[in-house]
Amino acid sequence: MLKICVGVFVVLGIVGCSGKPPVSMTLKSSDYGVPYVTITALDEVTVKDIRFNRGANCKINSDRSLPAKISFGNRFDVVIACPDKVIEAEIATDKGDYTFTF
Repeated sequence: MLKICVGVFVVLGIVGCSGKPPVSMTLKSSDYGVPYVTITALDEVTVKDIRFNRGANCKINSDRSLPAKISFGNRFDVVIACPDKVIEAEIATDKGDYTFTF
């Protein structure tokens, strides 16, 4: 019985670490040219932190404070104030950390 339980745990652990992000992230620009990203949950997830351009003096503004729990299909926007073009976003979630490039 112990061998079966350990085997199931190992299989579930591998499936849970598939590497697929639990969110999608799309970079957009407002009518005034202000960049923002839309984060959409592909699973129930808690977003703990977001960094742009590896933290290079980019400020964020959102209608949600972090950490933010998002249910499947829900989304929120994050306005970005960066001195340079947004090239990369790092998002830390309760399911792991992921990097998106634009």
